[in-house]
Amino acid sequence: KSPSRSARNPVRCGTEIPRVVHAFPFLAAAIKSPRLPPSSPVVKKRFRPGTRALQEIRRYQKSTELLIRKAPFYRLVTRHDASFLLCAQAAEAYMTRLFEDTNLCAIHAKRVTIQPKDMHLARRLRESFQSGIGALG
Repeated sequence: KSPSRSARNPVRCGTEIPRVVHAFPFLAAAIKSPRLPPSSPVVKKRFRPGTRALQEIRRYQKSTELLIRKAPFYRLVTRHDASFLLCAQAAEAYMTRLFEDTNLCAIHAKRVTIQPKDMHLARRLRESFQSGIGALG
């Protein structure tokens, strides 16, 4: 005859799994995890304005991976039966160059924030140079 439960485990330490868990396995994690006493809330580190932006700029300048999400762009490209990787690189190069020109337009207007009118101007200047109207030389 086996000893009774209380004789085998005289001090209950809370590691036993109640019978409810066998009937409802999804409750196992909630019952097994010990309750921690409430502690002071974790305070998230606050950065000064602009610090996070500079961190992101440094991170993306170091990286070489494509920044355009692959799945939506792949769906767009496969409709037109083109090479996915070449189109993604070309699109990203175009957009990067456009934003560089847009930033120059904003700086020329003595601003640091780009606005839609800067992008319109950058595209308009690019079109005039590509069509040969304002071509140099």
